[in-house]
Amino acid sequence: MAQECLRVSPQCNFCQRGCARAPSPTPPSPFSIVSPSQRVLQKHNKSLRRQVDDHEALARLLHTWVLSQQPASEPSTRAPWNHSTLLANAAGRRHGLQWLSDKVYHNAVASMPRAAVFGASVQDAFRFTLHTTPDHDDVAAMETHLQHTFFANVKDVARVIWGCEHPSSPLKTYVVATDELVEQVHDRLIYNHGVYQGTGTDVRRIVSWFEDAHRIVITFTLLTEDECFPVARGQIRTHGFCWVIVERVTHSVSLLRHSVLHFKPVTADGPASLDDIGRMYNLHRGASQPRHAFVEQIRSAAEAAARDRYQTLLANLSQVLDL
Repeated sequence: MAQECLRVSPQCNFCQRGCARAPSPTPPSPFSIVSPSQRVLQKHNKSLRRQVDDHEALARLLHTWVLSQQPASEPSTRAPWNHSTLLANAAGRRHGLQWLSDKVYHNAVASMPRAAVFGASVQDAFRFTLHTTPDHDDVAAMETHLQHTFFANVKDVARVIWGCEHPSSPLKTYVVATDELVEQVHDRLIYNHGVYQGTGTDVRRIVSWFEDAHRIVITFTLLTEDECFPVARGQIRTHGFCWVIVERVTHSVSLLRHSVLHFKPVTADGPASLDDIGRMYNLHRGASQPRHAFVEQIRSAAEAAARDRYQTLLANLSQVLDL
């Protein structure tokens, strides 16, 4: 046994010296211990980075696509058929009355955040624009904007305007001389038929009331076609859209904004001719008169007629509200 100990002793000493030279294990750093919550955060961070990279790649792709496109054309003054046609089918008709009204309402609301026609001014104002065809020798549309302040509550102003649109109302202060109730979907959605003062043009209007927190919007969809009531021979029908926005300024002060877009009127044979439009304003083109000169004559007469109609409208509304 003593001999065996002597034989193994050098090996034990060698192992001890090796252990003494070996570095002691480094104690674990508290920062090297990753908790489950940290693992979740790291995973979420990687996911966010991937999303950012994906969005950046998409933005670059869209930027390249936009640069490759041709410049957009000017907004068309011609309305697609399904924007102003009412079907004969009962279900489609009821849906169309609401859908067309909603479309005009959303256009009206969408126009509010952008620069107003009259800028930041709340002064009474009127603006008329006649849009011509690209070669300037025919009428494409007529656009009118009106702004006026009433010293009355917003609901009172809106009710008076709405009342003018109902045939049973004794108030007839609007620009349509006659009104006939065609359909009533509910108390805030009606369809009527009438004739414009002065021009004598036929008009079929879907009128709807929308009430928001600080304003009331009344929309008018002027139909191009109603399958139940086609344009009669010899008749000229006005079509387009318009809205009245009555905004609350104070409890007893309201700001009215009225926007109208009349497209080129139609007849039983299609779009009205330039001579047809001239006759609406008691104008007749001479045999040698250039078309573009006649267009300017129509512009002047139409603006004067619109200004006169709306001045009368505002005076009548003010008179009713003062009662």
